[in-house]
Amino acid sequence: MQFWAGYRGIDNIFVAIDGSSTEHLREVGRLPTSFDSPQCVYGDVVQGDELSNFVAADCQELRPAMCKISSCSTCDTCVETWYTRHTSLDTSSRVDFRARCTELGYPPLACEDAAFTIASSLSENGTSYLEERPAAICNLLGDCGPSEGCQIRDTSDEGSSSWISEDMNYCTADGTSSGAFVGNTDFPVVEDGCLDADDCSVGQFCDVSSNPTIVYRCNPTSGQDENATQGQCSSLCNQPIIRNRLKRLSQTFTEDNVCSDPESGTSTSECPSGFACRESTTPSCVLPGTANCTVNENRVIQIDEGESCEGQCYPTTRNLTSAAFTSSGRSVLVDLNARAKTLDRPCSQIFDSDTMSRLGSSGCIINEDSRSTLRIEPSGRATLMPGDELRLKEDSSLQPFLVAKGENEAHFDSSGSVQVGNCSNCAQPVARITESASQVNELCPGQRGDGEGYEPVVINGQKSSDPSGRPFRRVTWETNNSLDEDCVTTDELENDIDLANRDGLLSLTLRSSSLEALSVSKKYCISLTVTSFLGQDSAPATHQLEKQAANILPVVTPAVPGTYVLPSTFGLRLDASVYTPSICEGSKAIFRWSCEKRVNFEGSEEECLILGGDGWRDNVLLSVENDDLVKAGIVPQDKLTIRLEARFADNQNITTGTQDVLVEGADILAAFTHGTPQGAVSSANQEATFDASASFDPSDPTNIIPMRFSFDCLREDGISSCFDDPAYIGDQDGSLWRVNASRFVDADPNERFFIQVTVSKVAQGVERQAVATRAIRVLTVKEVLNFTVIQDCTGRCPSRHQSSRPLSFYTNLDSVGSISNFEWRLDGNVVVERDVLGGNLQSLEPISAASVTLRPQILPSFGEVSIACTATITGVNEVTGTSSTSVNLIGPPVCSLTPQEACLRLSPTSAQLPNIEFLAQANGFSG
Repeated sequence: MQFWAGYRGIDNIFVAIDGSSTEHLREVGRLPTSFDSPQCVYGDVVQGDELSNFVAADCQELRPAMCKISSCSTCDTCVETWYTRHTSLDTSSRVDFRARCTELGYPPLACEDAAFTIASSLSENGTSYLEERPAAICNLLGDCGPSEGCQIRDTSDEGSSSWISEDMNYCTADGTSSGAFVGNTDFPVVEDGCLDADDCSVGQFCDVSSNPTIVYRCNPTSGQDENATQGQCSSLCNQPIIRNRLKRLSQTFTEDNVCSDPESGTSTSECPSGFACRESTTPSCVLPGTANCTVNENRVIQIDEGESCEGQCYPTTRNLTSAAFTSSGRSVLVDLNARAKTLDRPCSQIFDSDTMSRLGSSGCIINEDSRSTLRIEPSGRATLMPGDELRLKEDSSLQPFLVAKGENEAHFDSSGSVQVGNCSNCAQPVARITESASQVNELCPGQRGDGEGYEPVVINGQKSSDPSGRPFRRVTWETNNSLDEDCVTTDELENDIDLANRDGLLSLTLRSSSLEALSVSKKYCISLTVTSFLGQDSAPATHQLEKQAANILPVVTPAVPGTYVLPSTFGLRLDASVYTPSICEGSKAIFRWSCEKRVNFEGSEEECLILGGDGWRDNVLLSVENDDLVKAGIVPQDKLTIRLEARFADNQNITTGTQDVLVEGADILAAFTHGTPQGAVSSANQEATFDASASFDPSDPTNIIPMRFSFDCLREDGISSCFDDPAYIGDQDGSLWRVNASRFVDADPNERFFIQVTVSKVAQGVERQAVATRAIRVLTVKEVLNFTVIQDCTGRCPSRHQSSRPLSFYTNLDSVGSISNFEWRLDGNVVVERDVLGGNLQSLEPISAASVTLRPQILPSFGEVSIACTATITGVNEVTGTSSTSVNLIGPPVCSLTPQEACLRLSPTSAQLPNIEFLAQANGFSG
């Protein structure tokens, strides 16, 4: 685009004229009466021989020049254009950014990218301000870069004979520094709210662990909004690391388990029946209720861990005391009469074979915060029912998994058993009828009317669910006129219902003869009730079916999932069942998908930018790619209303159906960076930094929902403090935790400290959380061999590794050649040749290599495994280092249904020909 810059004699001002078109000269800007050469000349090449001697002084003498446009004049023109467009259009015309953008001559791809950026930009109360900031739009389109430092013409001075030059501002309504600010200049903080500790009083910190809110401000370098988590000021004693410490003390030492005469080693009045007073195996034994935290006037935390107790009550025999299903039926909680080691293992390593015949491939878990409770998570073909018995394995094989360090003298008794009780407040299952036709047509002219011309109709109850994930005990179909008292039934319909109830089917098939017997314009109401394996009945789900005359409208039922986990392998797949007889010979059905509404994770309605460009199509099947969902700013807990329209190609009458889709989040990945200390750490070093910035949310990669981090340090006994002062908490800055290494307590060089980060996101009250742990040993020597054990993956490692696949690790040592020996251990056991892929299956020789790939046969089917590597450099001064990491395993899915019910159903939809894609439904699988 070429510009003519010159003196206009009518009103004695400089103007810039767009001369790219000889048919239409358009004034695009006014020039100041005094300026330097770069502002006067839009570029460094003049046009025309008569201007070859043009110099800066010519500007002062009001001599015109033909020049090439500069980046700043492009920016100024762009800002004025978008400002004028925005202020001149009414609100209803502002939604189609793409059309306005391409109309102005910008490349369609640039307009598409900018439109998605605007739609996915962070917003406050559902309002996206980006489209109201012209300089920010020009930045998106590449016309205004932050590095150019351009000045912009003040558009509020249209009638003036002089042009006022101002600094550009991406966040204002007209792009100038004096323009009205759009949005917030800074994060708004409510009373008693905070963004960091500086917003709080002495002795307080900014707590974002409960009921946080998200606040927004405009980023001055881009014009796009950015967010922050606003918390509440709270006492320093409420910091997670302090709160967790006091909680562990209060849970571990209670009135029932501390005593004063450990020398006797016998039962006393201080201990319950079956328990004896013994010396405490934990060095932090304190009298209950005496540990507390205070903050002095100098903002220093002081923890008084109270009076030391002499001993603890230990069971004379360790055993299981009770067991019961949780309210959801998804887990069984088993009470232990003593604390056990934290655990995440297949139950086959804990219970005997008879118990495992009912548990299938269930997992057993003991968490740090409740080490006297074992949680069983039934899965696969688990058949455990209330009244069944649980029995532990023999002591010799059981102890390594259950007994905590320092407590090996007391074994769990495998001679007794415990009976599983029912839940005390069992949750109801949910009956759902989805993707089922609400209409059926009379036969088309010429079709048979003897009961064989109709294609069967399936009323689908497959989406019914029980919180436990277990198959239902009973499925009950029946006719129901509670929806409408005008509902009727037929003998044929009742026969179909009896057949489905007899076989316990979640799909009710209405046969051709049943459809023939239905009357036109009559209503038929059907209900479904399901009963959980624990005996709880659901509320009935109801469905209404009506028969209509032939060839009025195609009968189409959306088959869209009610929930969608972002991202999923094939994206958001939109499909529908098309009732073939509703399309008579010579008719053609066409379809159109749209996103009718989007309610974001904060509960505000926003424009939905998926499916907007798709028109009528022959094929009803459509997929929305994960990338398109992410670009449109869709995140977990957003709710989408998907609309399907269908009609005959030669008729404008339309039938519609809608389906609400709740977007759910995938697992967050909590991870430390490769540079984070792992293995040996020298206490002589001043600072150890634990960096969890490698944590990742595949459902929200740009963190529209803020990611929160909480750090802690645990020792092997689960109780004692990691630091010389229990009040020491290090210094946390977002995903970083800096710890003075000299503050770690003096401990056995072989004792491990567990650095733990909890990463979480909360939206609409739904929290997704993940935990990553680094095990370190603290050595007093200055020279230690520091390195990291890294899981070897293609791209980013998943949060859980499939146990049926090989598992690979390597070290990040710079000079492997100088290492004289490597030793690898899996859960404490030395890795030998037969354990690794490609190794000699007959050899028990330990592996000494910088990397290993473990055979899947040696891995547990699921749970957590730890891999450790010890590397040694020999020479004058031998240096050794150990590093370890842990990996969560998950087994392949197992079909939990009977062969008659089937976990995979194929439903060909011949009405979609010649596109012969069809729907495959997989359900009843569990991990």
